[in-house]
Amino acid sequence: MHPAEEGPADEGHVVHTKALIVTEGPLSRPVPVALRFNPADDPPELRFCFPGGTEWPVPRALVEKGLRAPARGGDVGIWPCGRVQVIVEFHSPDADAVAVVQFDSSALLRCVRRSYAAGTAAARASTAAAPTAAAPATRPSVAG
Repeated sequence: MHPAEEGPADEGHVVHTKALIVTEGPLSRPVPVALRFNPADDPPELRFCFPGGTEWPVPRALVEKGLRAPARGGDVGIWPCGRVQVIVEFHSPDADAVAVVQFDSSALLRCVRRSYAAGTAAARASTAAAPTAAAPATRPSVAG
């Protein structure tokens, strides 16, 4: 995993939230974060989109796991912090920088749930759009 430095992805499905950037200083600062997902992603991933255009793709399974217990995948670590918060730790690919971000767990859980719902809706839509066998043009006559 590494941040995508180009502009934000297609809007798609988005959960907007605020998070705290945790620093060594006495004050953490809140920032707006967009959690994006695309039902067509395979494997499913959530994109953490920060101000300035930095995006981190994170596998949905890792986010789910990190909501319950410490989890790590590549350069992202996620773990619960108390009953209502989750810490997400992003390591830069060159390992020179680490960003520690605190989220309300409800925002991440809402995003995970919506990604499942959107995936189910997309699967239903593609199934409904699939061609079906053509019905006969005329009804066969029944001798009686």
